[in-house]
Amino acid sequence: AEARRLLVDAVTKLARLRNAALDAAMDYVFAQMNMMFDVFGRNNDYLTRVRRDEQALAAHMRVASADLARWDAQALINQAGSAASQRTVKAMNDRALARIGLNVEQHIKRLRRASSRAASALNSAGVTVNSSAQESNNVDAEG
Repeated sequence: AEARRLLVDAVTKLARLRNAALDAAMDYVFAQMNMMFDVFGRNNDYLTRVRRDEQALAAHMRVASADLARWDAQALINQAGSAASQRTVKAMNDRALARIGLNVEQHIKRLRRASSRAASALNSAGVTVNSSAQESNNVDAEG
C-alpha cells in the first residue's frame, strides 16, 4: 500500500510537472505569436489546432485526476486492511518466537543434564572434569 501511495504521489507530481512545462511552452508560443503572424500570416487553422489540443489535454488531465483520486481512495482502503493483517502476522510471529524460546530452554536443560552426566561418568572413572555451561547471546561479527 505504501508503494502504491508513493506511485500515486509520483504520478501526481509528474502530471503537475508536465502541466507546468506545457504552460511554459504555451506562454512562450503565445508571446511569440505576433512574430509568427508576421512570418506565416493570420493562420487561423494553427490557432484552432492549438486550442483543440489544449482542450483535449485539459480533458485528459481531468480524467487522469479522477483516476488518481480513485487509486488514492483504494490505497487508503488497502492500508486499513494491511494494518489488520500486520497485527495478525505480528501476533503469529510473537507466538512462534515464544514457542521457539521454550524449545531453546528445553534444549539447554537437556545439554546441561547430558554435560553433568558425562562429567559424573568421567569423574567416576577417575578423570577430573568440571562441568559448567554458560549461555551467550553474543554474535561474533568479525567471523
